[in-house]
Amino acid sequence: MRTRLIGALSVLALLVTACSTNPTGGEIEGPPIEIASNDFAESQIVSEIYARALELKGFSVTRKGKVGARPISYAGLKDGQIDLMPEYVASLLEFINENAGEATSDVDETLEILRRRAEPEGLVVLEPAPAIDTNAFATNQQTATEHGLETLSDLQPVAGELALGAPADCPRNPFCIPALEANGIEFRNHDPLEEGPLWDALEENAVQVATVYSTRSIVAARGFVVLEDDLGIFGADYIVPILNGEVADAYGQQLADALNAVSAELSTEEITELNKRVEIDKEDVDDVAFDWLRGNGFLSK
Repeated sequence: MRTRLIGALSVLALLVTACSTNPTGGEIEGPPIEIASNDFAESQIVSEIYARALELKGFSVTRKGKVGARPISYAGLKDGQIDLMPEYVASLLEFINENAGEATSDVDETLEILRRRAEPEGLVVLEPAPAIDTNAFATNQQTATEHGLETLSDLQPVAGELALGAPADCPRNPFCIPALEANGIEFRNHDPLEEGPLWDALEENAVQVATVYSTRSIVAARGFVVLEDDLGIFGADYIVPILNGEVADAYGQQLADALNAVSAELSTEEITELNKRVEIDKEDVDDVAFDWLRGNGFLSK
């Protein structure tokens, strides 16, 4: 387990709460729960929130830290190297089905299909949070003002004059170029860019429209304009915990209940603020997660 440096008051609060949750001071019987995250701030924050919330309930938790992109983390979940991950409903479904286009903007519909796909892999998908980190398209303020852009449909008559900045898989991703073209939006060209260079290119007007995620703090920090999805093309990418089936069976409903209670309190607005604290303000993930648990009453439950 990695060592965590937190303030003395945080340690005291955790100890007091753990004792009040479990009067005997003992842990809930069961195997250690191996919790991991992907390599970006939001995943790390939510992973730590889940980890601490479970510890407060008396579960034995081991933190594996950042394990890389979805192909790595998903393989780890299937083979039992990872027991718990925060994931995203629509994107995970499309990863499992190899971009078959089954995900929709309807979370209930998409969740049902995801569970059917995940079960044969030995995985259990719990209840999604209200927080959604969905794909979106943003423009810089100059382009928004020049063309009067507020919604995706506003792009239809002007996209041919504009460059799109997006990851290299955008032409194959059903929620990116294929979805845009199906709705009559065809850009002048596509510059394959990842986060970092993408933000700079949009700010400097090297590209005029870029893919973003709805909770990324960089959007507000740089004054980008997120275009409203009035065409309903984006998937229901609500945050959701996914479990290896063996650990889910070992603990039963008590583990699912503990995680679902946490997920129910995660809002898009709060996640965006937590991301800002880590990505922009450079605060520690552990401290940010602890503050969220304290602010949402989990230190007294």
